[in-house]
Amino acid sequence: MSYIGKAPANSALTADDITDGIIGADKLATNSVTTVKVNDANITSGKLASGVLPTNTPSFLVQKNTNQSISSGTWTKLTWETEVYDTNNAFASDKFVAPIAGKYFISASTYIDEIDAGEEASLRFALNGTQTNMGRVNGQSGGADLNVFINTHYIFSLSVDDYVEVYAQHNEGGTRPAYSSSSFFSGFKLIGV
Repeated sequence: MSYIGKAPANSALTADDITDGIIGADKLATNSVTTVKVNDANITSGKLASGVLPTNTPSFLVQKNTNQSISSGTWTKLTWETEVYDTNNAFASDKFVAPIAGKYFISASTYIDEIDAGEEASLRFALNGTQTNMGRVNGQSGGADLNVFINTHYIFSLSVDDYVEVYAQHNEGGTRPAYSSSSFFSGFKLIGV
């Protein structure tokens, strides 16, 4: 169905109203598309107007503001006290919970104090409460009592309500702190995939 001028009130656009993916302004009463004007549509591609940019959200960044004790030989969940930003209120209880399905770039880092030569500190993610080797990284000390900086990242394919946490461990032999400085956990939804 085609219209000359503006589409009548309470009528939805149809495929006949769209040419090469472009809806003419004469088909839109307010030069904008709303759910009233597009009925049961699956939009698979489109062109955004100049100045309209997609966003990498949901996104979040959290940091530690206190050192955390990490026992030797035990994977310990890292806690996060400060939310720098959380666009969709999706971070709580030391975990990010996906509010929208999609692919997410997730990263984390921390410092583990006084790791001796030949010893290592490790960082890895847990998905839905199960620790994974996805994004696992080990940092090894080359000298006595060195601070080992470890960071990791991974692209997760998350469904709604899937959640990601961060765990750290070391094999120094005693309890060592994960420093609040340089410790962060962040992520954002990728666009275009």
